Amino acid sequence: MTAYVTIPNSDVDPESPLITSLFVALRDNPTAITEKAIGAPVLATDYVVAGMIAALAVEEGDIALEAVITASINDLAVTEAKLAASSVSQSKIKSANGEFSTTSQTPPGLAINLPGGQYGFMPELKNSNSIQYGLWTDGADRGYGATSHPMEGLNTTYISTIYLLASASTASLRQTYISSSPPYNLGYGDIPIFIFLILDKTTSEIIGTYTAPDAPWHNNGPTDISPDLFKNGKPYKIIRNNNDDIKNIDNPSKRKDLLGNIKKKKVVLIDQKYKNRDIDIIPHPFTGNDLLNRKIVLLDPLSATVKDLVQLHNDQASVGEILHNGYIKINKTGLDVKSPKGVLTVKASWKKT
Repeated sequence: MTAYVTIPNSDVDPESPLITSLFVALRDNPTAITEKAIGAPVLATDYVVAGMIAALAVEEGDIALEAVITASINDLAVTEAKLAASSVSQSKIKSANGEFSTTSQTPPGLAINLPGGQYGFMPELKNSNSIQYGLWTDGADRGYGATSHPMEGLNTTYISTIYLLASASTASLRQTYISSSPPYNLGYGDIPIFIFLILDKTTSEIIGTYTAPDAPWHNNGPTDISPDLFKNGKPYKIIRNNNDDIKNIDNPSKRKDLLGNIKKKKVVLIDQKYKNRDIDIIPHPFTGNDLLNRKIVLLDPLSATVKDLVQLHNDQASVGEILHNGYIKINKTGLDVKSPKGVLTVKASWKKT
């Protein structure tokens, strides 16, 4: 690297002689500045503005790897218009996978609230053998008998719910979805994955499983927790003040106020309280079932065994099969931690250690 030399005032006085060291400094200092040599002057903060850079002057190959970091980009600086067509590839989308299973052979099957909600893709389905199994989105009997099976306890809000039916086997389903706002926390630590089970109260048999990084209340229900913008690295949601009593739209004297409220908006921080707003509406994945003689448990998300299951899930292994095969011991006593309504949080461990 070229050294930067500070030229003393005595070398540039009106009657100072022209010496070699002065000319060497005048020759080398510009190079030293471009190399950011010690003591060399630097550009002031915010000296370079957008108007100083010609269109297409800086190409992708001109930018060093990891030279541009998140802290260097102003809030709202990257807009949709600045994204080139096809610039966001599949690998850039923050997606997650959920896996669900059942051994239920009673029509119409096990109702499961999927984690993707409005951000979920069409699920994939498999069976542990080639015997018949089924998947549908309502509780119709589907020809298995004369009795109709409507969804139990369907909430008056949007929920992505499917019925999964097995036949002398284990039926499994996998859904890819766009994850909203991790990490999630119920008050005792960040949760890497939610593993819910529905058990037979008498036999403790596992009837169904739910394994996903998001809980069913995160992307279902009335609260949308996907960020609209970020400020100082924190996610925010734009809330429009809509009058819930839409019947007022038919009242001329109230219609103006109702429409005026719709146009109003406020920006709120998406914190843990906001992320869990719908936990009492959709406390677990199995709300659409008759829960008589059934028990819903959540495996302790912070336990060492669940951390093993997280790794297996991320490597595309079937956590549902591991659970149905009896490789995991599930404690019957609940932990003294905050749990969703009607759910028991329990310890789990490998049967063979």
